[in-house]
Amino acid sequence: MARRRQRTNRIIKVLCVSATAIGLIFLAAILVTLLWLGAGGLHLSVLTQSTKPPGSGGGLLNAIIGSLIQTMIGTAVGTPIGLLVGTYLSEYARGTALGNAVRFVSDVLLSAPSILIGLFVYTVLVAPFGASRAFPAVSRWR
Repeated sequence: MARRRQRTNRIIKVLCVSATAIGLIFLAAILVTLLWLGAGGLHLSVLTQSTKPPGSGGGLLNAIIGSLIQTMIGTAVGTPIGLLVGTYLSEYARGTALGNAVRFVSDVLLSAPSILIGLFVYTVLVAPFGASRAFPAVSRWR
């Protein structure tokens, strides 16, 4: 019985290591291809110039600054709320219905990928109210 278990364990280990090696080989191939084909397009101007109309070059400066602004706003709004909720949960809400509900929602938000939450919110709040008619670009994605 022990030999059979050891043999099964070795077979599973070999399969796991093989699957990992195959995955790493594909990942390395993608990374090498990305660097090989993309390195020629990297210039300092990509980071320092604003985006221009399609086909006329330009850079990503406005996208980088926009991402930084969104990150700062999200941090400025989310940090105090998170601290307050954490303090409330640890100090005041032990065993209460509201505390248990907040813990449950927090666990759901932490465990679910954000893209799934976004799709859920879109399905429940955006699509039924016809918001895509107000934004024609969104209706093209359907």
